[in-house]
Amino acid sequence: MSTIGDYGYYDSDGNLYITDRIKEMIKTEFHQVSPTEIESLLCSHPAVDDAAVIGIVDSSLEEVPRGYVVLKQGCKVELAELIQFVSDRVSHYKRLRGGLEVLDQIPRSQMGKIQRKLLQERYYQTYK
Repeated sequence: MSTIGDYGYYDSDGNLYITDRIKEMIKTEFHQVSPTEIESLLCSHPAVDDAAVIGIVDSSLEEVPRGYVVLKQGCKVELAELIQFVSDRVSHYKRLRGGLEVLDQIPRSQMGKIQRKLLQERYYQTYK
């Protein structure tokens, strides 16, 4: 369901839930992937306190999901474990094929919205 840039759904009681912005959807393999879905999954891991997902262009010029996480204080986890955690629970095109990075904090606006543009700029300045 889409209304003026928002993506969401109605439940069986007719309640509307806005889940994402269409412009933030990651377009990969002819699918649209919701960053919010992968972020929620990452945050369900016991070691993860916060998460963000962006779309990046990989070497095949396809957009793929890339994740960023903030670990809970005192927790340690291998990135490969987190990537596998996601891979085991999503379709192949939703996997974190763009990699995963640990940050001290996820950049957010004053309203608490993830600033994906800053994460994309960080990625392209660091890795491209």
